[in-house]
Amino acid sequence: MSNALDRSNDRLSILYIIKSYGEPVSYSLLMSAILNGHFMEYIDFTQLISDLEEEGYIFRFGGDTQVKLSLTPKGEDTLSTLGDLISQYAVRYADIFLPSSMGHVSAVSTSYTPDDVGRFTVNLTLSEGNHDLLDIKLPAYTKKDALAICDSFERHSADIYSEIITSLLKNRD
Repeated sequence: MSNALDRSNDRLSILYIIKSYGEPVSYSLLMSAILNGHFMEYIDFTQLISDLEEEGYIFRFGGDTQVKLSLTPKGEDTLSTLGDLISQYAVRYADIFLPSSMGHVSAVSTSYTPDDVGRFTVNLTLSEGNHDLLDIKLPAYTKKDALAICDSFERHSADIYSEIITSLLKNRD
């Protein structure tokens, strides 16, 4: 019985975390959040996502390289009805560590400038309202690299932000 209860809690945690992002979330970003939050193992995660999709709680869309997941009305109703059964760990994790504000990002800014020795300094900024969420300066050795970095950040800023935060919070002891 405990295994069935754990599985139900894991399903609710996944639904809650998807909702916490405030927008459709990329599969890779959700997987990273679940695995780095130590909610479950990879095989369990993939099976639960498949089950939730087959049962109509979530839907998947997008291309092969950018799969997104979102709650269906059935998933929303389930959270409304059973929300008080969600593990407190999942609630605290989502509220503290997940970039739920990514749905409200007001600006992604990229630029590059040449330096005195033929390299470039790339500036990447992700902000919400008047608050910078991320402000990075890094070197690029060619103009082509600088343009590629800017393009990648413009197209994938939410994923990159989440990956950086996840990496910084990773226990390395």
